[in-house]
Amino acid sequence: MEWYVILIISVIAFLIAFYFLVGFILARFMAYPGRVSREFGRQVDIDKKMIDASSYEGFMPTTFKMKDGMLLHGEKKILDPKRYVIIVHGYKWNLEGSRKYSDLFQKLGYSIIIYDHRGQGDNPKAPITMGYRECQDLLEIISQIKKEAGNDAEIVLHGESMGAATVCLALKEKPPIKYAVADCPYSSLKGLLKEIFRGPKFFLSSGYLWTKILYHYSVKDIEPKEAVKDNVIPLLLMHGENDGLVNCHHSLDIYENNKGMKRRFTFPGADHAVSLESDRARYEEELFKFDHDITNDI
Repeated sequence: MEWYVILIISVIAFLIAFYFLVGFILARFMAYPGRVSREFGRQVDIDKKMIDASSYEGFMPTTFKMKDGMLLHGEKKILDPKRYVIIVHGYKWNLEGSRKYSDLFQKLGYSIIIYDHRGQGDNPKAPITMGYRECQDLLEIISQIKKEAGNDAEIVLHGESMGAATVCLALKEKPPIKYAVADCPYSSLKGLLKEIFRGPKFFLSSGYLWTKILYHYSVKDIEPKEAVKDNVIPLLLMHGENDGLVNCHHSLDIYENNKGMKRRFTFPGADHAVSLESDRARYEEELFKFDHDITNDI
């Protein structure tokens, strides 16, 4: 075989290997981005004055056992044994990211459930699946609360970022809940990755393949905007207009696809997941009005 043929074959083999290596790294990083401690998450919101010592009063440790045996750690605060809110945190964070919202729902009289996603917070190592298994976990937690509190118990969902996408994905299964709040959700994981990936886009398809092989879900199936097409559960969407990670159009995509009762509010100047921080009074006002209107069937 001629030397130049060997060279061409070697170059092609190298490029193919490099293509799959980059995809493997992308898939691995998305699944295991690192773990933020609860102490760090707590300090972030204390420094922002989003929470204080009173934010921890009355909370007790709790756990939820998933169908695959995974034990998810969380906290609960029971105010009314028949009314609950489950607050779902975002990507690469932990339940401390949910605590800043709990005060709002306590004012409305809801018992609070916050928990760590699998692989995050105090839970064992596990891959993050961007809403795929997280949605299954959320549905199982809803089921367990209903079993414990009774079928007549009211449940509200609130999610932030990946947690918001998880909430929207759960709506496809028509869970027995009162309403849902999605704060800065992505409408399509594939679309989001195309927007935020800085390298050549063709590497993403390799990442999608490795995600399927290693973590057994398809990136193209994480489509919250498709999940809400037949949704009849009231949905409140919140989003910062200057979101530099999940562009504001994502919540608009979900809003436009959702066929049921819906409202959407945007917050001028707010970056990713800081709508509450940017204008707490307005966030609270819109949430309270939404809750009032749903409760009173307005």
